[in-house]
Amino acid sequence: MRNGTPAYERVIEKIVVHHTGTPNGLADWAAQVRQIYEFETSHGYQDIAYHFLIDPKGMIYEGRWARDITAGHTPDGTDGHGNFIVGGHALDHNQRTLGIALIGDYTRVAPTPAMLSSTVTLLAWLCASTGVDPLGVSTYRSAAGAREPLPDICPHGSTTITFCPGTNVLKALPAVRQRVAARLGAPARASSGYWIATADGQQIPFGTAGDPLRTVYAPAFLAGIALHPHGAGYWTFGPDGGVFAHSGAPFRGSLGRRRLTSPIVGFAPSPTGNGYWLASSDGGVFAFGDVGFHGSLGGRRLGTRFVDITSSPSGRGYWLTAADGGVFAFGDAPFHGSVSRAHLHAPISAIAASREGYWLAAADGGIFALGDAHTAGSAFHVNLPAPVVGIAPTKSRRGYVLLSSDGSVLPFGDAPFLGNAQGLVTEAVGIAGSLEPRKAYT
Repeated sequence: MRNGTPAYERVIEKIVVHHTGTPNGLADWAAQVRQIYEFETSHGYQDIAYHFLIDPKGMIYEGRWARDITAGHTPDGTDGHGNFIVGGHALDHNQRTLGIALIGDYTRVAPTPAMLSSTVTLLAWLCASTGVDPLGVSTYRSAAGAREPLPDICPHGSTTITFCPGTNVLKALPAVRQRVAARLGAPARASSGYWIATADGQQIPFGTAGDPLRTVYAPAFLAGIALHPHGAGYWTFGPDGGVFAHSGAPFRGSLGRRRLTSPIVGFAPSPTGNGYWLASSDGGVFAFGDVGFHGSLGGRRLGTRFVDITSSPSGRGYWLTAADGGVFAFGDAPFHGSVSRAHLHAPISAIAASREGYWLAAADGGIFALGDAHTAGSAFHVNLPAPVVGIAPTKSRRGYVLLSSDGSVLPFGDAPFLGNAQGLVTEAVGIAGSLEPRKAYT
């Protein structure tokens, strides 16, 4: 039933994960594979779209034909000489990619343990043979000419607007990537994890922050999230100044019942974890716990809005940053410069402190490193699907991850990629985590 002439290519950059969207709970999964093949070849496809398929019992099926297989050989998606068959699984993203599909619909049903185990096995085998990094993120040039930052193991929904591969596969993917990396001998990243907070109150964990299948909710709209400096928990905060303390993070007060003239946009814990500052969009600063008030810009007409605050290393000062790139230092926080006089292509949206400096992150993915902050790269020249809203550095301060409002996470330098919330959230507002530097593995 195949049509046309197959095409091959030598290099694979991405492995795209799908679900077939077909019924669950069938008795004959092999028959379902044949039905998918017949349907696709009779509706304009050259061959079955996917390179491989996996059923809920863990059976792995060959998808698109690459060559006739003789006894003692395994279908590997190649012509037998290292050239991979080009699939038809992702519009404008079929070049240099492999497609695997989980058979069934995983919008409401969770994939079985057997299916996930076989998915890990298949992905590890493919990563080993192609050099794809299971925890990597890199720029992909689509057939339409777009330069897109994509996880090297990415869901179909990262390449186009679709619910594929289903919410429950999206939730499982971060753990799947980690298992694949472990299978390939990657060093453990036991202390690496981050939380993504959303405007509707979700806090979604990745890495060792927690189980991504267990999302936490706050009883209010959120403006951001901050990690306890010693890993004892984290805080979330709302635009009304409400503060919510989670796990071992202490509650030291909030502005939840005060009438504010401007919304709260930033939260900065002290190095001890026993206090914090809140910052409003008009430059106001509010101190709680063991931190001191060192000044603010509230009430001054500066013609700009403030977007974030971060603590100095000692905790006896802080920096405020504005959307126009202005940085204002208070207390013992030294001023290392700003970009308020630069021609910005997009407003500044977040600030993070290094040891003797800070990074400014712009909504278009641009990064400005001031003081001793290390420039590990940016997404300025990439077509981001949504604006950047947060930044979290690694412990070495040689890398960082950027968060976009659609939940996508972009790592730079030695920052690990632990998964993202793209496809799981409506609006992400902040990221916070404890990130060990990523080490190369063989």
